[in-house]
Amino acid sequence: MRWLLLLPLLAACDAFTAPADARPYIPPPEFTGLWQRVEQCSGHSGDFARVRWYVTDGPLELDGTAKAGVWEKPHSIYMLESYIVDAYRDYVAVRHEMIHDLTQSGAHGHEFTDCDALTLN
Repeated sequence: MRWLLLLPLLAACDAFTAPADARPYIPPPEFTGLWQRVEQCSGHSGDFARVRWYVTDGPLELDGTAKAGVWEKPHSIYMLESYIVDAYRDYVAVRHEMIHDLTQSGAHGHEFTDCDALTLN
């Protein structure tokens, strides 16, 4: 009977279903350096090698909202292909998902604001 009390909590969890066309992605070498810079600015550390990357042509949605990227516990990142190759925007969407993995949270804490100014230049 107590488990019935958990149903509303379970329903409140973010619902993500990986797109059918999601395929494994091997990140380019510059992602390792980007990861290190995101670790520095966020104050969190983690193992870049544990992250499993996937790309899709889209759409990519979380709770009915279109996204450029989605992080899924424990260490999976799904990205729209058009954003994962977006070096001219300093990989903003990629950095965003890296922070989710480093914090192991779907919440948007101070790390996101702190790392907004991070650029590759």
